[in-house]
Amino acid sequence: LKTIEITPLADSMLEDFVDEYIAAGYIVRDDRSNLLSAVRRLTAGRATRPLFIRLAIEQYKTTKSLPNSYPDLIQEYVLQIKPRGAGALDQESFLRAARIAAYACVSQDFRPRWVTREFMLGSLGGTGTSFTGVKDSSSDTGGKTLSPSEVLDQLVRCGLLQQDVRVGYPHVGFWEDTIADYLAAMYINMLGKTADPRISTRTDVVGLGVEEALRDIENRKPK
Repeated sequence: LKTIEITPLADSMLEDFVDEYIAAGYIVRDDRSNLLSAVRRLTAGRATRPLFIRLAIEQYKTTKSLPNSYPDLIQEYVLQIKPRGAGALDQESFLRAARIAAYACVSQDFRPRWVTREFMLGSLGGTGTSFTGVKDSSSDTGGKTLSPSEVLDQLVRCGLLQQDVRVGYPHVGFWEDTIADYLAAMYINMLGKTADPRISTRTDVVGLGVEEALRDIENRKPK
């Protein structure tokens, strides 16, 4: 298979990138100046992945503001696509499920990979892990405990994960590797790097997306 490398977007290219969204009618021209200022605060003038700019534009369209870091941008994106209504995972459970799923996908060698549905269900059903759904559309708490299969179905239904049959078995994986990297890093950060001895030495993750995400989480600016 041929690997396609996506070049980071330089600050000098940012205005052209935003103008494409304006030309497509996705962003109104009156928002151009404030949007560019908000994105540049996020990137600090450094080259960045086009995915981050895309998520930032989508976030700004909805809220007219942006978070201060890439980890927060990823987290807000995940919460935006979270299923709603009775039976949907509550916010805390959905974030935890997304992070566990991401760690499952990078656990082999810290590179995002598709894993079997069976392996993912085992990860989501680990000892001491439980997920709660909302009771009704007016609340975000108080519902029943959901099974790993129900949790995984919600992660797939909202589009965060995709599923396919590979080598005769159902597999699941993230639609975007960078999102998997950052969610997995959040999970590692939550557990503490000593939870995985490979992380404490960084020997296996140097130069990988998970290492970059861990560094961004450690250096995250307060809101």
